[in-house]
Amino acid sequence: MDGGPDNTWTYNALQFATKDAAERVARIFGGTVIDLAEDYNRTPFKMAQPFYHVQVGKTTLNAGLVVNTFLRNPHDVAMRMIKAEIT
Repeated sequence: MDGGPDNTWTYNALQFATKDAAERVARIFGGTVIDLAEDYNRTPFKMAQPFYHVQVGKTTLNAGLVVNTFLRNPHDVAMRMIKAEIT
């Protein structure tokens, strides 16, 4: 996927959560919101917005993908799927 002439990636709602959404995911799973955009911006691929993740124990969850999991699945199924990823 082309990031444009300056390799800046644009917003994709399936991958990039809002800060409010990331904070809600953190509350649900007992984690902490972190922004990984700065880490990615050290590479040739730049991000034009925050890239919120949630740190739960040793597991880093992409908050946007977690939200999408809840949107696409019944609540109990989404909870099981995400909890299975947390170590």
